[in-house]
Amino acid sequence: MGELLKDDTEAFRVADLSTVWVHCHVTPSALPLIRTGQRVTITANSSMPEATGTINYIGLLVSEETRTVVTRVVLPNPDGRWRPGLFVTAAITIGEAVVPLLIPKTALQTLDGQPSVFVQTAEGFAPRPVTLGQSNETHVEIIAGLQPGEPYAVTQTFLLKAELGKPKDTDD
Repeated sequence: MGELLKDDTEAFRVADLSTVWVHCHVTPSALPLIRTGQRVTITANSSMPEATGTINYIGLLVSEETRTVVTRVVLPNPDGRWRPGLFVTAAITIGEAVVPLLIPKTALQTLDGQPSVFVQTAEGFAPRPVTLGQSNETHVEIIAGLQPGEPYAVTQTFLLKAELGKPKDTDD
């Protein structure tokens, strides 16, 4: 109270954090894929859940320092969890497709040069060749070789593959 301030001194800052802006730096080569209204998934660290926002602005200039274009994402922030200055990772959805059968890549093994999954049978798990479609970092579409709802091994499939290479015990 009563302290004198210079005209260039910030006395206080008013902020409404119910919505925050995320500035994404997009390379010029990716710009043809980016449009306003696209959905963007934002992650920060393992203790914060991901959030979804939309692109509402794409800059016009390429930065001389970073050689990128600033793209602004509006992110709803009802609980105030997202703070200005936080480093985040953004995944921009550039297209969506309906995929009848999508499995984690961890379920795939290559047997005799062919992608395969281990399908559950009455005797255990048996390898079955599959035809792959589109994929992303974590999942792959199965076009043929596996039916929706059919049980298959998702993790530790390398152990099942190793078991195939072991000689079978024969009791005579």
